[in-house]
Amino acid sequence: MLAPRKTLWSTPGVGVEAACQLLRLGAQDKVIDVGCGDGRFLLEAAKRGASAVGLEIDAERAEAARANGCVDVRTCNALDEAEWSKAFDDGVTCAFLYLVPRGLRLVAPRLIERSKTKPIRVVTYMAPLPGAKYVEKTTVTPAHQPSAAWPLYAYDLGVATVKVCVVGRDASLVVGAIARYHLLQEDDKAPQPVDEAVVRFPRTRYGVMNVSLHTSGEGPFAGYIVLASERWKDYVTAAHTSDAPLRLLADAGAFNADHARCAVQVDFEYVHGVDVSRPKKGCDERDKDGLPRIVEALREADWASTTPVEAEEPAGPHVAVLGPDALPLYRALCLKLSAAPVDDVHTCTLSTKYYETPLTLSLASTPETEALVYCGPPSSEAAALFANNLKTRLLVVQGYDTAAREWCAARGVELVSEAPAAAAARCRGALEATLWSTVAPPEPAAARVSRELSDHLVNASDSPPPPPPPPGGSGVDAFEAAVDAARATCAESLSDEARRERAADVATKLLGALGVGDESDSDSVT
Repeated sequence: MLAPRKTLWSTPGVGVEAACQLLRLGAQDKVIDVGCGDGRFLLEAAKRGASAVGLEIDAERAEAARANGCVDVRTCNALDEAEWSKAFDDGVTCAFLYLVPRGLRLVAPRLIERSKTKPIRVVTYMAPLPGAKYVEKTTVTPAHQPSAAWPLYAYDLGVATVKVCVVGRDASLVVGAIARYHLLQEDDKAPQPVDEAVVRFPRTRYGVMNVSLHTSGEGPFAGYIVLASERWKDYVTAAHTSDAPLRLLADAGAFNADHARCAVQVDFEYVHGVDVSRPKKGCDERDKDGLPRIVEALREADWASTTPVEAEEPAGPHVAVLGPDALPLYRALCLKLSAAPVDDVHTCTLSTKYYETPLTLSLASTPETEALVYCGPPSSEAAALFANNLKTRLLVVQGYDTAAREWCAARGVELVSEAPAAAAARCRGALEATLWSTVAPPEPAAARVSRELSDHLVNASDSPPPPPPPPGGSGVDAFEAAVDAARATCAESLSDEARRERAADVATKLLGALGVGDESDSDSVT
C-alpha cells in the first residue's frame, strides 16, 4: 500500500481547499486523486468544475467515496501499470497525492516521466515529491489541531515558464496585484507590492503556463508591460526592437488618444484604466480593461519558450524541532548542519562514517517525523508528541533539572541540558547515531570482513597453494600467517558452507592479530 497506516487519515477540509487552490482547478481540468479515501477532495474539485477521478486500493473506502457522491472512483492498485496508464490519459492536467514518503518515491518517477511529453500540476500533502522542485508551498491548520501547521507542496512538472518585464509607474504594485489576482474579490484592495513574482496559469490558449514577472533585471524577455510614466517612450522603443509575443502599453487613467496612437504604430496593445487600488475592477465584463485585461493577455499570449523540470534531491528523514524555545535551537542546529536558517523548513545533508542522507528539518511535526527535539520544560504537549512512533527523542532544557531527568527516564527520552549552541552539537550527534528507516544499518566490521573473505574463497580459482606459512608468531607475523592460511584454504576440497565457516574463523584471527573487535565499530557520542 502507498499509505500503510493502521489508521488511514483523511485530508482535512482546509487542506482540501488549499490543494484545489494551489492546483488552480477549473472547468477545463481533469484531476487524479491517488488514494482518494472517502472522496472529499474529489467533491471539492467537482465543485470547482473540474473532472475528478479517484484511485483507491481499499474497497471499503472506495465504496464510501461513491456513497458520498463521487462519480468516478476506481478500486485498484495505482502502481499497476495498466491502471496507471488508464487513469493518467492525455486529458489529465493535475494530480493530488496524500501518501507516505515511500509511496511518493514510487509514483514520482512516473509523474516526472509523463511530464516530459505532457505537463501536469501536482500537489502533495504532508510530504514533498522526491525528484522535483516545488514552486509554491503553504501550510494549513485544522480546527481540531490549533497548534499544527501541515504543509502542502505545489509542483508544475513540465510546465513552461516565460519571463516578462514590467516597467514604469507603480510597476511593483502591478506585479503584486497580478501575483495575487486569483485570490482577490472584485472589491478587494491592492495587495503588497513586489518586484518579482511567478504567476501560475492553470490553462491558457496554448496549455499550462507560468509567467515570471520582473520589474528589473536583464533579458531576454518574452513579454513587456510598459506602464505610462515619464520614460514610457524609451521603454516602448526598447521593447519594440524585440520579437516578444506580448507587448502592452498601459495607462492608469482614462483613455489617452496619443498613447493609443503610439501603441498602434509600434505594434503594442493599448490598455487603459489600470487601477492598482482595485485590481479586479471590471473583471466580469466581456471586453475587459485595466488589470483584468493585462491578466487575460498574459493568459492568452502565444508563448514559445519552455523551461525543463528542475530536480532536487529527496527530502530524506524528517526531524521536527518543537516547543516554546524551539526557534533558537532550530537556527543553531541548521547552522551545525550547514543550512541557512531563513525558513521554517530546510533540507540538508547528514554525513557520518557509515552513510550520507538528505535530512529535512522543520518547525512542524508530520506523521512521517522520525526524530523529535522538544525545546522547553516537560509538559503534557511534550508527552503527547513523544508518544508517537519516533526513532529519536530529545528534550532540551537549559540547566540541570532533576525533575526533567526523571520525566525523560520514564518516557525513554534523552535529556539535553545545555544552551542552544552546545545543545545543537549534542542533537547532531544523536541524529548521526539514529538508524533511519530510509538508511541501511551499518555492517559490523567482523561480519563485513567475514563476508568479503567468504566471497573470495567461494569464487577463487583452483590456483596452486602458496608455500606454507611459518608457524606461530604474534603481531605482524600472526597477521601474515593468518592471511597465508586463508589463501591456502582456496586449494582445499571444501564445500561452500565449510569455506564460509573457515572464513569466519580466519576473519576472527585476523581481527585478533590487529587488536580489532566489534566493540570498536560503534560511534562514540560525546
